[in-house]
Amino acid sequence: MKIGYIIALAAAFMILLIACGSSNDTPEQDTAAPMTQNERELRTAIAEIITFIEVDDIDGLFNKYAAPEDLKRMYDNNTIDRAIRRFVMFQNEMLEALKEAQNTTPEFSEEGTKAIFDVVKAPSPLHFRKIDGRWYFAE
Repeated sequence: MKIGYIIALAAAFMILLIACGSSNDTPEQDTAAPMTQNERELRTAIAEIITFIEVDDIDGLFNKYAAPEDLKRMYDNNTIDRAIRRFVMFQNEMLEALKEAQNTTPEFSEEGTKAIFDVVKAPSPLHFRKIDGRWYFAE
């Protein structure tokens, strides 16, 4: 069960794009260090993805936040419905993991284009990558 869960989450993570934006609703950390712009953008994106999951708009989530090349490939290969079904199987676990990530300090790569949240409520850390100013879920 755990391996299937990890595989399903990894597949869902790879195809979801998290949009960056600016918002005053960005969750704040309980640390003394000030939040960087990069982290603020990532946390805003996480808040947006949480909203999509909470309103159960997974189709909208995929259509708005999947990387364009991944979304095109899923449509071209007729796998979009299967990808969405796999995500839905674990959307509650994903929601809880993302909520936990809001209160966890991410580890950024030196370039600031990769971020990892090590959260208890996910079977493996949540990985994100930033491409052309936008955050994506990564494997």
